[in-house]
Amino acid sequence: MTLFQIPNMLARAVTRAFAPGGECARTEALGPSIPGVGARAGALASFRGAAQPRSGSAPQGLGGLWRSAFLGGTNDLQGDRLATGRAADHRGGNHAVALVGAGPGAKDLITLRGVRRLEAADIVFFDRLVDPELLDLTRPEAELVYVGKAPGRHSWSQARISEALVVAAQQGKRVVRLKCGDPGVFARGAEEADALRMAGIDYEIVPGVTAASAAAAATGGFLTERGTIDTLVLTTGRTEVAGADADWLPALRPGCKVAIYMGVAEAGRIEATLSDHAWRDHIQVEIVADAQMPGQRALRCGPTAIADTLRGNGIKNRTIIFLSLPKDCALASGESSLRIGGEAGQACV
Repeated sequence: MTLFQIPNMLARAVTRAFAPGGECARTEALGPSIPGVGARAGALASFRGAAQPRSGSAPQGLGGLWRSAFLGGTNDLQGDRLATGRAADHRGGNHAVALVGAGPGAKDLITLRGVRRLEAADIVFFDRLVDPELLDLTRPEAELVYVGKAPGRHSWSQARISEALVVAAQQGKRVVRLKCGDPGVFARGAEEADALRMAGIDYEIVPGVTAASAAAAATGGFLTERGTIDTLVLTTGRTEVAGADADWLPALRPGCKVAIYMGVAEAGRIEATLSDHAWRDHIQVEIVADAQMPGQRALRCGPTAIADTLRGNGIKNRTIIFLSLPKDCALASGESSLRIGGEAGQACV
């Protein structure tokens, strides 16, 4: 059981206790097993009679009651916060739609603000690679809608997703769009934000840990290193125009690291792009798959062996391809000892 799962379990108990005919003793019974919860559970029981008449509907009133008791303290169980069910944190908490970054996949890498938005949501639209346990953070009555996209197979078009966000917000629901990684990094968050803006709907962006950061950390490395790498480029193996290349090649100079998202299917084209690079023999390639997940793998290879390494290790998606050119390679460009070569799939972790 994780720390974030505990509030959800209690929330479900509170929901049962405050339902017609429910017994507050159920909530109080959970208290002794979790430090610091007993007194707050008792406080919730004492507020049962006051909460329902002011809330108008059990889910809305209970949401505010729950957040006030377990996130903001029992002294805050009063006034509009009890009646409206809004989150205690007002830094963006009252927006109709939250575009929330879930992080790279591991459930414990979502931000605290992201957790709070999930706890307050009436409806959550979530992606394919989101950890299912994150959905346990939602209230029992929250609606969960899968809108995931697999390579070449989109259950929902982007236009349909954007329209659904608008419609749900117009119905007065608190909406969370739960996206893998960070909503602003190759996640099409801008398209959803544009649709909301055009409809006059207020929204917020809750940043998440992007895949490149997670991948570097998974190998014990860093995206930038003083004296070695001082330029970072985040790019994609796919562009809006089929067959077009992202224009990252000119940036790959000594002192630069390029992180390629969604590059597995384009590995052959990446190799071809690098084939005529002036520093090709000094480019360091690192492939990180399933970063921060139980099955994570990290491999090193030469710039001419990327496709073979991916294929030979059965790597298909959820992968970052790093291309690095340390600054010192410029000083030793003529030394054959620095040649990386094309051997595929040398494990680095």
